[in-house]
Amino acid sequence: MKQEAACICSVADKALYPLILNGLKRVRMYTCLRTRLRKLRSSAQPAVSHIETSGLLPGARFYSDMVPDSREGRGRWTRQLLEKARGTELVFVDPDNGFEIPSKPVGRKGSSKFVTKEEIRSLWDLDCSVLIYQHFRREKRDSFVQRMLLELSEIAAGGSVIGFRTPHVLFLLAVQRHHQQEIELVNSRLQETWNGEIVLNRLARPTIPDASAGHCAHRPTVSTR
Repeated sequence: MKQEAACICSVADKALYPLILNGLKRVRMYTCLRTRLRKLRSSAQPAVSHIETSGLLPGARFYSDMVPDSREGRGRWTRQLLEKARGTELVFVDPDNGFEIPSKPVGRKGSSKFVTKEEIRSLWDLDCSVLIYQHFRREKRDSFVQRMLLELSEIAAGGSVIGFRTPHVLFLLAVQRHHQQEIELVNSRLQETWNGEIVLNRLARPTIPDASAGHCAHRPTVSTR
């Protein structure tokens, strides 16, 4: 279990290494970055913590304290996370499994593998955009992605939400309104470089009644760009 918590202002996760390496093969200007990522991946004990000392994310701050299961310990951990995140623009939260589930409330064994909605809401209230690692669950992926985007949109009041879907994992991004333009530029570059390997999913519009036709005009359940 990694249980490493958060990367402040930047994005880094070992699940991205293969995708990054595959994509960067097509971009010569990133030769140095590709070489350093390959070196990290091939180390004796690959770990997200290696990113912290690699110099690959200059300007990023990391909060890697282990997440406790106990309610009291989790409260302390969360307060420290919020203090670290204060004044930053982007926080990447890297739980083992993703969003909290009803069977693992804070205080129960194994709850440390999940980030709570309240923690995401607190980061959002600090004016941070928030990126979250999410493990796929045993359900149809299209509907799962939409459900997770809907849940995140209920937290990210006034902002927008995007899903970055890979063959194995999902990343959920809550975007503050004043970050929207920058994020869209990143999305364009992402699609150019990793087209087909990382798919952008957006929250689908709800079904809208069509009064003239006497039936509902159905919208697609998955929206991608």
